[in-house]
Amino acid sequence: MSARMVKSLTFVTLSVALTLAAQERQSPVTHVPATQSKPPATQSEANRQKKEDAAARRRQFLEELARLAVQEAARAGEPKPKPQPTQPSQATTGGSRASTVVPQYVFPPRANPAEDERWQNAWEEREGLFESIDRDNPSDAEKLWAIKTLWNEAAFLQRHFATTSEGLGEGYGAYYIDLTLFVTRLKDPRSIESLAVAMDVAPAISTTLAELGEPAVDPVIGLLANPCLRESAAYTLGKFLQGQREGRSRLAPATVTKIRQALVRAAVSDVPSLRRNAVRALRKVELTREEQAVMSRAGGAQ
Repeated sequence: MSARMVKSLTFVTLSVALTLAAQERQSPVTHVPATQSKPPATQSEANRQKKEDAAARRRQFLEELARLAVQEAARAGEPKPKPQPTQPSQATTGGSRASTVVPQYVFPPRANPAEDERWQNAWEEREGLFESIDRDNPSDAEKLWAIKTLWNEAAFLQRHFATTSEGLGEGYGAYYIDLTLFVTRLKDPRSIESLAVAMDVAPAISTTLAELGEPAVDPVIGLLANPCLRESAAYTLGKFLQGQREGRSRLAPATVTKIRQALVRAAVSDVPSLRRNAVRALRKVELTREEQAVMSRAGGAQ
């Protein structure tokens, strides 16, 4: 999609979202904060309170969509900044050195524990907003909201697990999986970074990233250093090579070389599960003599 088309689409989305938000704000229904509301005396009052709460959530959702549309319109046509790579990581492969510079992504970013607590406590509200999306015909602003929310959920989950080693229950898990699969089905290039940090949820995510092609390669390679995602990253890189071999992904020769070098480095990792997935991924291509030597040292029969 051209920058002009993206800019036009986002401004249309902005207009619609702002109009809907304005209509919601002019609605005669007013929301009474929960801290000030009294327990309903009758069933009709309970139903009215429920409708008021739903209207307030929808107003918030529309305002968030409008804000996202403004941001997208501002970014339309502007070059996307690339992550700054760290120093090149070099691995000896049969006497030669792999010299490809691999960007290292710091994920998840740090956050204030109080902010994470607020995020955790509000997950049911986000689930309600997600459920209000028309899954068969989502608006562009709704897609952007889902993409952004998925990235934030994945970041929060990793921080939560790193500090507690605990999950968040079946309810949250079901919501997170549904959100991830919804974003996966969009097959939207704007979702690449969000899908990359959630690629441990289902194999379909790896397939979609491979189909999205060239722009998805660096984000996946960068996550080989992430303790929670490195095995999934190696698996996904194998999907890139498989897609290239089967004609479902178009990758430049230099990109294929970058993927192979990243997998060769992973194949000599000290982490057994990462090494195993890297070796399996490399089986999807015909190995060079140098790669075969590395595979032999790594235990290519795994």
